Amino acid sequence: METAEANRSGWDLILKLSGGLTLRLFNDAGVRGDDAYSVFVPGSIVTVSGNGRLTIESRTSA
Repeated sequence: METAEANRSGWDLILKLSGGLTLRLFNDAGVRGDDAYSVFVPGSIVTVSGNGRLTIESRTSA
């Protein structure tokens, strides 16, 4: 993953990946306190909460 961005209009998530690939996730849960979604990619967990907070956590193999 090269970059992560949460679109403020609906808290959609745009992940820019290597090789020019882009993964777009569309939030259909609305704006609530719950997490809209989490994505597990090699080395990271990307979460967008219902209020639009974008969190990127490092992850290692167990």
